[in-house]
Amino acid sequence: MGESAVIAGVTGTPGSGKSYYCVRKITDELLKGKMVVTNVPMRSDWSRLLANRNPLCRLLAFLGMRRWQRARIARFEDRCAVVRTLDELMEWQLGCQVCGAPADGRCEHRIKEGRGVAVVDEAHEWLNARMWDEDKTLRSRYVNWFSTHRHNGWDVYLVSQHLDSLDKQVRDRIEYHVTLRNLRRAKLMGIPISPVNLFLAIWVWTQTSGGHRGRHINKRELFMISAIANVYSTFGAAIPYDRARPSLPRSARQPAESSSAAPAAAPDSGGTA
Repeated sequence: MGESAVIAGVTGTPGSGKSYYCVRKITDELLKGKMVVTNVPMRSDWSRLLANRNPLCRLLAFLGMRRWQRARIARFEDRCAVVRTLDELMEWQLGCQVCGAPADGRCEHRIKEGRGVAVVDEAHEWLNARMWDEDKTLRSRYVNWFSTHRHNGWDVYLVSQHLDSLDKQVRDRIEYHVTLRNLRRAKLMGIPISPVNLFLAIWVWTQTSGGHRGRHINKRELFMISAIANVYSTFGAAIPYDRARPSLPRSARQPAESSSAAPAAAPDSGGTA
């Protein structure tokens, strides 16, 4: 949505393409050079698959000249972190894209919004109010992070079957509601609209005016399953937690005192929601 940071709630029934939407968002933003933090399980060779989307990269690798391929792989891995808790996600901070100054530092460059993307799949498991009732301080800290996402430079995508499953204070900060539909399951006069999986994402801007919450369709997206779906690991629960956290690029920074490791991804044959 341009350079303005947003919080988007993404919903859909099972089979509507939620997991594929996550993978598509992750790969698109990585290709734009942005930092991505997510809890979506990825294959162990996801960075190679993404690097090979470039035809020239594939050709050079086929000819035995793999230096550029290795550089692209390292760049993607440097800009993507897979996390397993909300606390771990909040530890990642974005700095200046020009000089690499940390987020809490000062520099002469204008820090842009939306320079990093956080994608949280099954968000109701992380942001359910009933899980926070016993710790008001923890709840306040989480809500504050979502309140300051724009200042911190993050676009946030919260993916769940229903937004009602999320904490109300987080839900009230969602600016866009993205509804996913699989047109293969939709019928017109008893005939399926599409013979193949064709996904529709409807962006609705939610705003509060005069005490009433408005709903305005902002845009629609049509997309199909592509080869990029193969970077997703359908066996996320089996991910081991023994891989070191990826190194940070100049545009991001993580507090030195944190020593928890990001999980590695287990290889599989790929899959979608």
